[in-house]
This record gives sequence, C-alpha cells and structure tokens, in this order.
Amino acid sequence: MKKIYFIFSALLLAMITSCSSGVGPKEITPTCTEFTSGELAKYIEVVDQPSELTIVDRYIRLKVKLQMTKDGFKNVDARDINFGGQLSSEHIAAIQLVDENGTTVGSTFDQSLFIRYVDILKVQKLLTGSKGDTVEVVFEEEYSNHDYATEYFEQASQFTPIYTNDISVERSSSDEEESNNAIEKSEESSSFELSNVLLPSQLKGKVEVINAEKSVNSYGSPSMVITFKLLSKVNTSSMCSEYGQMWIIGIGQTENGVDVEELLPYYREWRSGDSDGKEFKEFLESEPDETITLEFTGDNKSNNDVESDLEKVKKFKLKITN
Repeated sequence: MKKIYFIFSALLLAMITSCSSGVGPKEITPTCTEFTSGELAKYIEVVDQPSELTIVDRYIRLKVKLQMTKDGFKNVDARDINFGGQLSSEHIAAIQLVDENGTTVGSTFDQSLFIRYVDILKVQKLLTGSKGDTVEVVFEEEYSNHDYATEYFEQASQFTPIYTNDISVERSSSDEEESNNAIEKSEESSSFELSNVLLPSQLKGKVEVINAEKSVNSYGSPSMVITFKLLSKVNTSSMCSEYGQMWIIGIGQTENGVDVEELLPYYREWRSGDSDGKEFKEFLESEPDETITLEFTGDNKSNNDVESDLEKVKKFKLKITN
C-alpha cells in the first residue's frame, strides 16, 4: 500500500509541475518573406527559416531574423533614422500568426505582432548596413488575459509578414555649435535627484540607484533612464509569478506623490525594455557591485506637450510586479 501511495504522489507531483511550467516554445515558419507595404519593406525581408514562438503570461513573442535586401543609408547615425506613416513611431513592422489552414489567428483587434520597442535600435542599425546583413528581433503582442494568449499560441503554425512603417532620415545640421548647445541643454535638464527614485520595499538596502535621467526620447515618449547597483544578492522567489517571471515598473509622480496621469499608458505603468522579465531578475541574483541600466517609458499619445508634462515628474516610484 505504501508503494502504491508513493507512485500516486509522484504522479501527482509531476502533473502539478507540468501544469505550472506553462506552454513551452515551438517553431513556426513564414508563409512568405516579403512585407507588403511601407518604405521599410523596400529594405528588409524575413529570412526563410523556422522562428521560435514563445508565450510568457499574456505575451506572445516571435524571434525573427530580418535581412537587408539592398544597401542601406551610409554616413548616417542610426538614431537619425525615424519611422512614421500608417503605424505609430513605435510600431515599425507587423506580422500575423496563421493556423494550419492559413487563417489569421486572433480577434479582429489583436491579430498583429509588432517589433518590440527595445529592438527598434537594432533595425535602425541594420538600415545603415549592406545588402545581406541580418539581425534577430522579437515581434510581440500583449493580450487581455493569459487564456486568449494560450489559445492563439496553440493555434499558430505559421506567420505572415504584412506591413511596415515609412522611413525618414534626419541629416546633421551644418550649424554644429547650435546643435551642441541643444545637446548640452538637454543633458543639463535631464538630471534627476537620486533620492526621488523610490525603490520597492523588497529592494531597499539591497539595491541602490547610482544614476537617473529623465527626458523626452527620440520617439517623443517620456523616458526615465536609471542605473542600479547591486549591494547584496536578492532571493527573487517570492517576487515571481507561477511562470517564474517578474518585472520592475515605474510611475512618474509629482512632488506630493500624485501620479502624472498625462504620461500614464492605459496599463497604468512605465515599462522598461526588459519585456521578458529576465534581465532585472538575473541582475538581482548576480554578485554584489553588478550594475544594470534600464529605460522606463511612459505614454505620449494623450497630450500635446510631453516636455511640459514631464516637468511635473519630481518623483519616480518603482514597483515589482509579476
């Protein structure tokens, strides 16, 4: 009887472990390699090879290798390449997931995956290269709940490149002195009082902020760039979700601790480029004296003067979420 009970317990433990581990990654292939529209489509295409599709909580992510189809922009700083047109400046290219019958996966409102914000600079740098150059980027979409994300993930067997954004290139001004003065002024106004970066209670005494700067970034979004230094290794197990993920997010606040609503996205938080929830977690679990720099960005869609609204941000409150 004890032996039977032991086997049953082992099977039960295996089932629980399997259920809590989430859905594993899989490979899907492109239905074609060319994007259908937009200026960017004249320069890049998808490499015809299997791509890894993963699901993390409400996010579906697809790692895709892009390739230059002709020579790009020479003698141009990558950051001077901007995007705009039928997509927002942050949505520079889109793909759609399709099932085994070729039917688009997802509802009418969430059928597209876009290159994630943190990978846009990779595409900018690619555009200064030559025909045949490649780069790996991640297309992703956040769904309203984990069930929808899981359903779409399971249905997807291929993906189709669809549209891209247009390109504009800012050439350097001939008046270098004026340009340098503008840069110096921007740098002076971007410093942020370190004591006004409010750490989560879980990190106090274990992490310190050694640099913080606020600005309007090149995409017109409010930005807070923070460098953290690890004082002692952190046990992150209590901070993680059942999928082993955790994120650090921020909220811009006034001197009195009131959220600056004009700069808050609909999901009510400034997010960093650590969209997988891995970089900051690995930083916390590393050795003391390690540092990490993250850029937290808010929303610029609901107001006409981001710079003025950013002036209201006197405190930046950080939180751990899973």
